[in-house]
Amino acid sequence: MLQTIFIHLIQYNAMNHYDDLLREKEKHDLFDDSSMKEHWEAMEKKMDTHIQKPPGKYRKLVLVTISAAAVVLIVFFTYTLLKEKPGQKTETIATTGARSAIIPPLDGLNVPYEIFSFNAATGDTLFTLNGSVIIFPKNAVLNSKGEIVNGNIEVRTREFNDPFDYSIAGIPMDYDSAGVKYQFISSAMIDITAYQNGEPLQVNPGAKPQLNLVSTNKERRTSLYKLDTVSGKWMNKGVDEVNLVQSRMANTVDLTSEPIYADNTLSDYEGNGDAVSFEAPIPENMPAPPQKASNVNPLINIIIDPQSFKELLVYDGLQFEVTDAKASQVAEDSKMDWGNIELIRGEADGTYKVVFSTGNKKVTYNVKPVLQGKDFVAAEKLYQDKLKEYTRIQMDRKKNEAEDQRLSAQQDLTTKQLEENNKKIEELNKRTEELNKLIAIRNKYIETENIRIDSLNRANRRRRDSIIKVNNELAERQKADFEKQMAIWEQKNRTAALQQNLLRSFTIDGFGYWNCDMPTLPATQQYVVNFKTEKSDAVTYNTLCIATEGINRIQNYYNTNSIGLINSGKYFGWVFNANQFYYFTRVNFNNAERTNNPNTISILMNLYEGDVKNYNELKGYIFNVNNSNDISKK
Repeated sequence: MLQTIFIHLIQYNAMNHYDDLLREKEKHDLFDDSSMKEHWEAMEKKMDTHIQKPPGKYRKLVLVTISAAAVVLIVFFTYTLLKEKPGQKTETIATTGARSAIIPPLDGLNVPYEIFSFNAATGDTLFTLNGSVIIFPKNAVLNSKGEIVNGNIEVRTREFNDPFDYSIAGIPMDYDSAGVKYQFISSAMIDITAYQNGEPLQVNPGAKPQLNLVSTNKERRTSLYKLDTVSGKWMNKGVDEVNLVQSRMANTVDLTSEPIYADNTLSDYEGNGDAVSFEAPIPENMPAPPQKASNVNPLINIIIDPQSFKELLVYDGLQFEVTDAKASQVAEDSKMDWGNIELIRGEADGTYKVVFSTGNKKVTYNVKPVLQGKDFVAAEKLYQDKLKEYTRIQMDRKKNEAEDQRLSAQQDLTTKQLEENNKKIEELNKRTEELNKLIAIRNKYIETENIRIDSLNRANRRRRDSIIKVNNELAERQKADFEKQMAIWEQKNRTAALQQNLLRSFTIDGFGYWNCDMPTLPATQQYVVNFKTEKSDAVTYNTLCIATEGINRIQNYYNTNSIGLINSGKYFGWVFNANQFYYFTRVNFNNAERTNNPNTISILMNLYEGDVKNYNELKGYIFNVNNSNDISKK
């Protein structure tokens, strides 16, 4: 009986604290890490009291029971730590039923997202760390039912700037057209999605977001592509969908833009802020359609004034046939010696009159220009040729006029939007300055708190935990120092991109992967490749990624030993194999052993010994080891 009562007493104490914790958990303002610590220590004291003097024959049973109660509390603590706390932001993404073909080659390593939150009803202008500007007009998103979304939404973006980004994100950089596989050289690429309460949203066709992406090169011949994430294939959205915008400044303050027209070279616009439009040549006067003589009415030969009737001068052998009721008088009138013969236009288009006059006598005939025989056949062919040319020129003119109007309206809108963006940037800079002041105050507070906590820990009986905590803080500071250096590198990288002074501007009709790109078909030589370490150990891989110096392109190979190389290319690359990351530098490639007939190449590989799942650390290392601020030398 005593045994049962004792066991129930211990269980009661444990569950009593468990119930207290549950009540505090329901009151979000009371429950935190200190609550767990407080209840644990109280539980520990009560357990210590029971352990000190338990009945001898029940001591073993008591210890087992206490252990069981402790397990219950530990499980609860673990659950509460992992569960979202009040105010804590979580990144929830809804998934669709279709499986994506975009699979990163290494679990846990990917290009990170930037997350923006704003009211969908009012819209907003987003400024990415990469320097791009994304404009969401009001009511720009719809829910799955096609209804306009109100309230706050979450927009996620990540830009892909170089071959490293393409490879770790698992983005295909091939384009298949008519059975021919081309390789992409990207000028700007982004993944953009929107959610509300975890539900994926879609673009409102009546209020499309505008993307102004920092361009990684000055290539003008780019089309717009959207990735089908189910099939893994790129869909061409058209060459006229992207406007190349040249900013005057390398920074985003006072940003202005100029449209770059496809009919001119980029160098024609550098340093010139005036937009240039291109007019189609003014078409010549369209000749009158040739008419065949009727062989019924009389014909009159007239010498035409070259300055008066240009539409008639294109035909050889032209005569004039009398068409009015007085045609029978022509034979009699032709016997007279007329002092003057004049050709004038009739009242209707394409009609003419011949006026014979001498002294006080004047005769007028209605006539039409006609041709006979071979002259008519030649004139008919000439007219059809002229008609085609005239029609083409007129259509080109109308098209150019419409395009000029569209570009002018778009430029006005872009200028207005950029002016608004500048104001927002100024406001953002002010908020950032205030935030920096708050951060400085916070850091002082944290420093003071750390000193106080350090003092308490020295007096705490859990000294071992204190030592672990100090070690962890040291590791965090070291990590922060590294991230600070990476932030400097990222800023230099963004500045290098902004110095191009170019933005790729376009609107989107849906969320997902968008790419401003140019397919290429390089002439490559096939090689059988093998990779080895300094110890001559073979390096196997699931995914091989090869980049070319100076070109924003990546070649991906999967479980194959055959690769295509341009003989003059300067290559570097990396492989993914399980959780290992091997790489070779440009120096390794230049020193590679080669043979001919058959073509083979043996490249020395280096094992990366850092954290392969740390995006910034790994990318920075690859850049540094290749002695470049950017893989593609933007």
